[in-house]
Amino acid sequence: MMPGKMTVRPVLQRAAFASTLGAVGFFLNLYPIPLFANLQLILGNMVILLCASRLGLPWVLWTAALAVTGLHLTWDVSIAYLIFGLEAVCLALLRKRGWYLLYADIVYWIFFGMPITAIAIFQWVDLPQEYGWFTIWKQGFNGVLYSAFASLLLMGIPKGWLKRIRQQPVLVRTFRQKQVHAMVALLSVTLMVMLLAHNRQLMATQKVMHYAQLSAVGKGAARQLEDYLERHKGALMLAGRWFSHSGEDAQADLAALHRSYPGFASLFITDSEGQVLGASPPRRLAAYRSINVSAWPDFKAVMATSKPYLSDVIRDRVFGRAPIVTVSAPRFSEAGEVVGTVEGALDLSALNQQLAQQLPFEWVLQDKTGRIVVASASLGLAPLSRPGWSTLRPVELGDPSLIRLESAFGTFTDYLRHQRELESGWTLNLVVPYLPLVKQAESQFGVGTAVMVVALLLAVALAAHQSRYLTLPLEVLAKDVEQPEAERRPLRRLPQGSAREILQLQKQMAIHRSALWAHQDELEAQVMARTEELAEANRKLAILASRDGLTGAYNRRYFVENFESIRQWCIRGDHALLMVMLDIDHFKQVNDTYGHLVGDECLQRLVALMQAQFGRHNDLLSRFGGEEFVLLLPGLGERDARNLLATLVSTVAEQPMATTSTGQPLTITVSLGAVLAPASFSPTLADWLSEADRCLYRAKQEGRNRMIFKSLTPSLTRS
Repeated sequence: MMPGKMTVRPVLQRAAFASTLGAVGFFLNLYPIPLFANLQLILGNMVILLCASRLGLPWVLWTAALAVTGLHLTWDVSIAYLIFGLEAVCLALLRKRGWYLLYADIVYWIFFGMPITAIAIFQWVDLPQEYGWFTIWKQGFNGVLYSAFASLLLMGIPKGWLKRIRQQPVLVRTFRQKQVHAMVALLSVTLMVMLLAHNRQLMATQKVMHYAQLSAVGKGAARQLEDYLERHKGALMLAGRWFSHSGEDAQADLAALHRSYPGFASLFITDSEGQVLGASPPRRLAAYRSINVSAWPDFKAVMATSKPYLSDVIRDRVFGRAPIVTVSAPRFSEAGEVVGTVEGALDLSALNQQLAQQLPFEWVLQDKTGRIVVASASLGLAPLSRPGWSTLRPVELGDPSLIRLESAFGTFTDYLRHQRELESGWTLNLVVPYLPLVKQAESQFGVGTAVMVVALLLAVALAAHQSRYLTLPLEVLAKDVEQPEAERRPLRRLPQGSAREILQLQKQMAIHRSALWAHQDELEAQVMARTEELAEANRKLAILASRDGLTGAYNRRYFVENFESIRQWCIRGDHALLMVMLDIDHFKQVNDTYGHLVGDECLQRLVALMQAQFGRHNDLLSRFGGEEFVLLLPGLGERDARNLLATLVSTVAEQPMATTSTGQPLTITVSLGAVLAPASFSPTLADWLSEADRCLYRAKQEGRNRMIFKSLTPSLTRS
């Protein structure tokens, strides 16, 4: 038992270690650090490097899967599993070959990660194209950043950490390699963090300035819009007081009102029954008089409340399908009774033009239902539609919200948005393109990255220069030691002036390596031969274990093992399941009369006949006893099942199943018991066999050579 415990325990410890790291990465990736627009920094993937430093590829992949799941829940982008899964593979394999994890990750992002990210962004991710290259570069930057963090963390961990479960080799480095690696990791983290902090502060300052401008402009524009709407509602309320007449006088009064308030595209008055009495401009009078507005919501609202009414944006119900907003007010008689309405349609083009003159930003005006009343033409948003924007980052104190807007042309653009709600319930949205801020960030990052690369190159050159004279002979020998066994190259030539002890050590190393390679080749040849023999033996054993030796039908054990999988297949496809028990009538007499060889021939031909008739992929024929067979037939309707089984009974009775010793053909008969039921009838095989066995018993009781069919669900009639 001790060897078993020693084998199982490290596996459990590795599973616990990899799962713990994956859980930490999962929660860290649930809360990525916001950068710009929808761009975020992730640090949870550091756990992939920590796992790769100690464990092998399967555990690294498991840790990566857990960590990336948190990222998938945050981003809802499945391609992240591919990008970071390949990163885990690259890190595990290169770490096994003796690479520093930081260098391995830099290689991955340059040659694989960033190209795959580019393909994903431009093919599958809904991201404004202006951010594409910045996002790709940011992803590589992010990968190097958390790799540098993880490398610094690993430097402080003892080499013997988790040595009992360690699968990756302990890396023995030269002084120069360690010095260069530490310098690169430290400078990378320092410069990257400084660069991020500087740009984050710059972007925050710019956003605060935009928020102040949007807030000030939005407040003034909202006040002017409210005055505009109140002025037009007040005009109609005043008109309703003195429009107590109709006919020519009403037409003249409407025309005068229209000239005073050109913000109306049209005006008309109605009586209490909804009949139009007058309209302006006059050319529209004939069209208005042909309709009755009593069913219109605005007419009903005014007549019910005797108050003015501002509608949401709707389609013109008289002249085409253009979007309009109506303003309605009650019309009073001289006695003060409501005798009709005065209604006007606002000229939305004039309103849009007025906003264009007042606002230095782009805008979207929405009614109470959220539909667009007017919007800047450059946004590509149609009135009456709902703006297809999604919030990328919620509103914070002193910070406008960041949204992504989909135009009618199918393009996406990110904006800073400030909302101002009007007293009427409408909402004024002021938006500023976010792209200029991102471009500014790109420029700052470009300069910062260039400075960082130059600093890293200088640091590497300085560290290498200071240490190469002390470590060069040992480095050559160390590279030979670290050389993978698969690469059978000759040992490197040592530099001139190397110590005699090192030369002797290299000579001994070459001798032992040659012996090891020869022994390895011999072992591989032996393993290959034994593997081929074992595979052939297993193949033959699998056939013998699942088949009846005489008939070739599946045996009872195979039937029991595969019953549940076929039943589950039927449940998933909502198919019926047919269980059939078959018994050869008076088979003992056949054996006693003609001999067991004739009986065996009957069994073999009967099985061949059933295999030919029931040869679908999921049909299962099994020999349960001497002359007893079981058929499991999924997906048959009742009518087809009855026909097929009746055909089987008649075919067996008509065709000779064997030849006697005298050369005479021998026929036999069979009895069948069949039950057709939903696959969910019972999860227990014994219940199915019991139902079929009862039917078989009845078939024998009623004279044999027949089929007793039982359907537990009469509605199952599909073929």
